[in-house]
Amino acid sequence: MWALGLLFVLSGSFVLSIPLWAPEWQAWGFWERVAVLAIGLGHLAGGLYSTLGPKATRTELDRASGTGWQRVRPLWASASATEQFELVDARDVEIVRSIDNDGDPVFRLRLWLVGSRRVWLQAQPFRGEKSALSLAETVRRFLGL
Repeated sequence: MWALGLLFVLSGSFVLSIPLWAPEWQAWGFWERVAVLAIGLGHLAGGLYSTLGPKATRTELDRASGTGWQRVRPLWASASATEQFELVDARDVEIVRSIDNDGDPVFRLRLWLVGSRRVWLQAQPFRGEKSALSLAETVRRFLGL
């Protein structure tokens, strides 16, 4: 998603730069200019949305030390967040079902900890209920739940 978003940011920036370098710009009519600017702004806005929204998640559960940690980071690594927790605090792994823009089911795994703390095990939802069930069972088995 990050690569696709950055591609749209670049294409939107290129289209928005047309008035600065294209000699044809002076000959175009009002609606042609509006169309170029609308396309450029649409690409730029869609690219920024696609780039700034998705996050990468890395979750590690270390049985030897009895701790787990999770790092969630957007494209710009300076804005990452890290959370640490004890594995004995784990209470359940929940499969959270929602729908995507097309109305298709998507799933995310949420780890519930003591005190109603929760950790999303991945930042982005994924498709496939069987995969969600299998992953949840694997985590439950690892944690002894």
